[in-house]
Amino acid sequence: MTDLLRVSNEVADALAHNRPVVALETSIVGQGLPHPHNLRAARESEAAIREEGAVPATVAVLGGVLRVGLTEAELERIATGAIKVSSRDLGWAIALRQVGATTVAATMRAATMAGVRFFATGGIGGVHRGHPEDESADLMELSRTPTAVFCAGAKIILDLPLTLERLESFGVPLIGYGTDEFPAFYSAHSGCRVSARVDKPIDVARVLQASWATGTRGVVIAIPPERSGSHTSAAGPRRRAVEWEVARLERRPSRQQRPGGGAGGVGFFRTAKRGWLGVNEDEMVFDDNPRLSLRKRDAGNINAEIAHVGVDRAGDLDSVSGALGPQGGHHRFGDAVDSEPA
Repeated sequence: MTDLLRVSNEVADALAHNRPVVALETSIVGQGLPHPHNLRAARESEAAIREEGAVPATVAVLGGVLRVGLTEAELERIATGAIKVSSRDLGWAIALRQVGATTVAATMRAATMAGVRFFATGGIGGVHRGHPEDESADLMELSRTPTAVFCAGAKIILDLPLTLERLESFGVPLIGYGTDEFPAFYSAHSGCRVSARVDKPIDVARVLQASWATGTRGVVIAIPPERSGSHTSAAGPRRRAVEWEVARLERRPSRQQRPGGGAGGVGFFRTAKRGWLGVNEDEMVFDDNPRLSLRKRDAGNINAEIAHVGVDRAGDLDSVSGALGPQGGHHRFGDAVDSEPA
């Protein structure tokens, strides 16, 4: 398997010394945003993690291998053009030496292969509105892969109640960080409850430790977008644009009816001329700033903070993933957790 997986020296060194590592996907770079906003979002996401003292492990398929940890040149290569690679596509994309930007599902699998248990992203996929047969592979991968996914919930254009029902069936807990409500990507409010709420990094670490020790695989840590800063001025236009796009998506044909299958021609993130967040060319534009990078920055900040949670109490620069070990063992971080006052 090592012939197909290449971990950067920086990431490998951090893992070897139990330093915190946070995985990042590249689908936003390859398909989600136009140039130059895609590269800017990727750089800012990595910078946010570094600012917290952790190491970013950005994932992609390049040169016939699955790479965990990219150089600046490799990141630019993804930004200039890449195919979308989900977990099912990893084999042929590697074998055919494609340039591939990894989705949440593929990034989770790659991170697990490399020994990384923490992953920050803008939002997970889910079940599409009006088409319950059209379901993101992210959900199934969450049920299989022991990874903590920090995000601003699921994408708001999805059927969120059905998405959460599916995750419940798959045994995936939804942990709200500072919230009782599952966020909806650009909104803190979805009307859907999380499995449990936590308010401190140490509590997230405890939940993850206990979850993995009792056989749980993926865990979603949902962070409300308001934590990223004050963006309320754009809330009205953003909500109207989302509602417009949802209405359009509900009229689209099913996956089987769409030519070539796949996700279809959704223009939600790509078609604005004056800014990267727009709907259907000039129909509606929010602003010129890459807000999604803020979502990922926030998830990365909190993720890195939690990965560092054992530092003050255990006296070691251990990431939660490294301290728990591959089987969720009870090592130095476990001692620190047990000694934490109630």
